[in-house]
Amino acid sequence: MTAPRQVSLLRDFQKQRYFAALDGIRAISVLLVMSNHLHSDYPLLRRVPGWAGVDIFCVLSGFLITTLLLREDKDFGSVRLAPFYIRRFFRIVPVFLFVLLCYFPVAYFGDHGVRWHAFKAALPLYLTFMQDFVPHEAPFSASWTLGIEEKFYFVWPILAFLLLKTLKNRALLAAAFFVVSSSLYLAFESSSDKAFFHARSYAALALGSMLACLLISRLAEAYSQWISSLPAIALVGAVILSLALVFFDRKYVLLLDLSIAIFFSHLLLVPSWARSILSSPVPVWIGKRSYSMYLIHLLIMNPIRVVIRPKSVQGELLVLVVAYAVTAGCAHLIYLWIEEPARLLGKRVIAKRQSTALQPVAILDTPS
Repeated sequence: MTAPRQVSLLRDFQKQRYFAALDGIRAISVLLVMSNHLHSDYPLLRRVPGWAGVDIFCVLSGFLITTLLLREDKDFGSVRLAPFYIRRFFRIVPVFLFVLLCYFPVAYFGDHGVRWHAFKAALPLYLTFMQDFVPHEAPFSASWTLGIEEKFYFVWPILAFLLLKTLKNRALLAAAFFVVSSSLYLAFESSSDKAFFHARSYAALALGSMLACLLISRLAEAYSQWISSLPAIALVGAVILSLALVFFDRKYVLLLDLSIAIFFSHLLLVPSWARSILSSPVPVWIGKRSYSMYLIHLLIMNPIRVVIRPKSVQGELLVLVVAYAVTAGCAHLIYLWIEEPARLLGKRVIAKRQSTALQPVAILDTPS
């Protein structure tokens, strides 16, 4: 690929406001997470490290949030934190509270009420987005990633954009954030301390932030030239190989995060068959509803498992396929009745605060 062509692709990315392929990535990530929560007894399905879908979400989230902030800073000379936090609140909290309410009857009546006390004890943590410290036995503990991401949303803009003013310093902060988080995870991966185990998610968020800084830095053109020289099939293969390594040792999740970040780069900068597939209507439709799918999938998957009663690998896969489809359908209703109205309300609140406020960028205001 010639240098002028590479520059053109880089400029196209820097001007683009919506990256459909990343919604396709979300669709795959939520499928991985759901496969993990099958808790299958069959070796074939246990070999799929579905929990790594969370790390893919985190790399994506770190990239999108940091890109939003970097573009606003470049266009207007500063980042308006109040509108940012308002958008995040209306994007995340209304749906979360709705699903949390749905868990009340599940916790009270399910399993003959044995988990009700754990749920009640965890409520203060849920309501303060500290669910990354909720015990595993509590209903809705699978929402622990929201605790991680909300802390990132709150702290990262203040540190990187209120206190630091240059791209170099922001990139160095993200790199330091990645090194510290990765070191904690590698050192305490086998520990029962959730705070250290969850450090891998902060590392993934930091890696996504580093990618965002890279793609607007002076190194962006050279990086674009390098990434354009790689075939999409090689990068897909690297992601699959990383997933296989994660099955043998969870510490390889950091390698997976790196391969995902490089693959994201290729999707964003280079037209390819991978981008075409991930940008097709079905993955994009699912990806736009992936946040609600992530929150509600256990409410749907567990009853479907009871009804189907799988006794083979094929039965387990049937549970996953049916649950994925039903979850997507239910998430669509939440999307129509809660997510979109809440997002529009957030826009109105921002507009009321400041009539000249920048309208949210479409892709960068989607669920992370």
